[in-house]
Order: sequence, then C-alpha cells, then structure tokens
Amino acid sequence: MEGGDHSKLREVVIANSTSDTWVGAKAEWKLLFIYDADGACVCGHAIVENCVIENKLNANQLIVGNVCVNQFQEDELAVEGKARSSLRKVRANPTGCKANKALLGLALRLGILSHSEWNWYSKQTQGKGSRTRYAEGGDPAALAFRTKINRLILLGFCADRPKCNCGEYAKPRQNSHNQTYFYSCARWPNGCAFTKTV
Repeated sequence: MEGGDHSKLREVVIANSTSDTWVGAKAEWKLLFIYDADGACVCGHAIVENCVIENKLNANQLIVGNVCVNQFQEDELAVEGKARSSLRKVRANPTGCKANKALLGLALRLGILSHSEWNWYSKQTQGKGSRTRYAEGGDPAALAFRTKINRLILLGFCADRPKCNCGEYAKPRQNSHNQTYFYSCARWPNGCAFTKTV
C-alpha cells in the first residue's frame, strides 16, 4: 500500500473496534471531518491530509491519512479528491472562491452546513445569472453569503475545532445580528449549552 502500512492500519482499527475482523471492524467507522496539518496516521506514516474518524459503536476516535481512509472502502468514510482540492482553494481565497459540489456535499453530510445553507448556496451558484452574481461588483448579498458559507466550511474543517459538552464536535455558526462566528452544540437547540466564539 503506497504511503501507508496496511497491516498496521488493520491492527489499530480492529483494536479500537468491537469486531475482531477487518470486514466487521471497518464497517463500524464514520468520518467526522478532515483537515490539513502535519501529523501521523495510525499506520505510522507521516501525513498532511488528516481524516478524523469515529467508531459508531464505542465512540473511539482515530486519525488516518487520505490513503488509509480509502482502504476502508466504506461510503461513510469516503472523501472525494475534488472536495479536498476545493477546500484548499477556499482556504487560500475565502472571500473570492466558490466551494464545489463535492466539498458542499461533504460539509452537508458531516453536519458542518445545514440543509438550508447547502440548498441556498447551491441555488445561488448555479443556473442563470450565477456567473455575474459573483463577478467583481456583483450582488453584495450573494458575495456576503458565499463568504459566510466558506467561513463555516473552514471552521468545520480545521484541526482545532472544539468539542461541545456532549463530547461531539461543535457546529460552526454565524450570529445573524453582528455576523460574528461561533461554535455551538451540533444538536442545538436540543443539545447542551456549549458555545465558543471564534
């Protein structure tokens, strides 16, 4: 396996799962989020593209690289290369870059964006008038909404994303009154009272 130790990956994943076989263990995991930073995969390989995964049965968490996450071959762990490249572009230009469908879909699937945010952004960036809407001197409301969505994506896909009091990773949000950003419980308003300003 290029860029990783497949046998070590299986060993660590099985040790952190309830199943004692690779086939059973790999099905227990889901993706929480991704981020780019120098680190190490559980297989021992140095990585930059980090995937934070969680066991659905015992809540154990591991960090694996993009090569190793593909070894699971599970839909809940899938990360398209197009999503990663779009994330890098948004990080480089958060006010002037449009997130692609793959990144928006991943952010929706992982609870970083709400369905209404994803739906509105998709409508704004497709169809008639979508190019001129975001051109220089275009629609200020559309440009502000794109910036908001990009900022939420960047806050959701970062190494220091906090956990709320429930133990889950908090959801990034924007205060509609003053446009500041904060994290709160992903299950708000039915979750805990966790909040942290950015």
